[in-house]
Amino acid sequence: MANVTLQFLNPAFFTLKIHERDSYEYVKLQFPAHSALSSLDYYANDTEHNKKVLSAYLEYMVRVSKLLGVEEKTARPRMQAVLELEKDLARLAKKDLYFLNESTFSIVELQNLAPFFNWTEFLFAVFTKHIVDHFLDNNKIILSSPMYFEDVSIMLTKTKKSTIKNYIIWTAVHEMLPMLDNRFLSAKSNLELILHGANKTVNKPRWQVCMEHVYKHMPMALSAIFVQSPSVYDEDSIKTEIQHMIDEITKIFVKDLDSLSWIDNETKEAIARKANDIQSVIGYQDEIRDRVDDLYDMFKPNADFFQCMLNFYKAKTHRDLHHLVIGFHSWEISNPPQTVNAFYLTGGLNTMFVPVGILQKPFFRKKDSSVLNWGGIGAVLGHELCHGFDNNGRKFDVIGHQADWTSNAQHEFVQRAQCLALQYSNYSVNGENINGNMTLPDNIADNGGIHIAFRAYQNLNTSAKDKVLPLLGISNQQVFFVQFAQMWCSIQTPEQMKTNLLFEEHSPSRFRVIGTLSNSLEFAEHFHCPLGSKMNPENKCSIW
Repeated sequence: MANVTLQFLNPAFFTLKIHERDSYEYVKLQFPAHSALSSLDYYANDTEHNKKVLSAYLEYMVRVSKLLGVEEKTARPRMQAVLELEKDLARLAKKDLYFLNESTFSIVELQNLAPFFNWTEFLFAVFTKHIVDHFLDNNKIILSSPMYFEDVSIMLTKTKKSTIKNYIIWTAVHEMLPMLDNRFLSAKSNLELILHGANKTVNKPRWQVCMEHVYKHMPMALSAIFVQSPSVYDEDSIKTEIQHMIDEITKIFVKDLDSLSWIDNETKEAIARKANDIQSVIGYQDEIRDRVDDLYDMFKPNADFFQCMLNFYKAKTHRDLHHLVIGFHSWEISNPPQTVNAFYLTGGLNTMFVPVGILQKPFFRKKDSSVLNWGGIGAVLGHELCHGFDNNGRKFDVIGHQADWTSNAQHEFVQRAQCLALQYSNYSVNGENINGNMTLPDNIADNGGIHIAFRAYQNLNTSAKDKVLPLLGISNQQVFFVQFAQMWCSIQTPEQMKTNLLFEEHSPSRFRVIGTLSNSLEFAEHFHCPLGSKMNPENKCSIW
């Protein structure tokens, strides 16, 4: 297992990561490990669709085994046993998701909790002696759910060693499959069709395959080229405009705290401190131009593609393991500037990232009416700010330490969050309901973000200066909401939609719009929606 970890940083039964608090001083063992399928639901819930997925997954496992030289009569029972182990692990993880109790352990305590693994031997095999001594002396290991590790240890004592070995090998083989030829990619074709409604892995031009590998594994190398194009980014003027929007959104968010009677003054002060301290990175960070070679200094290219990728994985894993102790710089873990998305990082960073890629239509327009920008990128900026205060982000203070609110404020927040969770759980796509709990952080951010962005737009009196857009026959306030809705237009296959409902942290695009705007008093006012109508229900959900 240590060898697999050193190659892929994926120890099969759990994942290693940097903990999000105290300046990255902790190593966190988190469950579940990355599985070949995108959701635990496929393994744990015995539905007809999931049976179909698992059947296709087993055939994929068997076909790959045969391509590697294993006979059918050996491959099928071997892979069936591996699949049963995956299902058992998924059931434990699903059960223990409801008993999360993040705790700090010493290696001795961890060994007593989960004796199936020799933890000291594993850590010495993966890390240097200096780093392991650091763990031994300082109790620097955090378990996301002690119950999961205890249960897995008990389960594995009852599992054949050959099955455990084959499972670890399969996790490594599955990681390497994208580096192999079309025979191996074709082995997954039926599974891809069931999961996504299309086969995304075969018959691509070789240049596209190579480009996708470079983008996936070395995004900052492409970024260094991307940001040097003078046509990509009018740096000064756009940075100034986006920073102005962030400042105005933050000002409104803090000001509106006064009107929230359910939050006590002590908690309001803590929220305001954190909001006012949020840093912003707009466009890209200068290190991408100057220090990108540092990211790949351990990588030794090779003319053989497969060996080249193995070298890359090994170099990246060594670098990531090193950073488990010394921490990352924010530019190393931010999304590349060509990403069409913005994001917020909590913990010790408390930073909002707005890459170049999202500073284009339909989110942002350089010269158009400002209402389009406020309904577009403005709502996105409000969304990211609210992530600092969603059901996860609110647990961290201004310097990234876990510091919960007063008990009454917590209780009131939970009540309002449950309102949103129930609202979105009642939406369905093709007969499948949205998971309102899984999508809750982004639903909180969507609802808060649109409200704050609209208030900021109105507060700046830009609506009085903006010319009414011709031919539409609607006011600028209405344009704001139309722009917000247009931003999330998308098309997906039914299969992809079904898959997304199982693991996607955002609600489907349609309900990001309907759910958010039906909670908006401002939307109902400017579109004259009768009270009690679908888009202006009497009972609304609101947090920020």
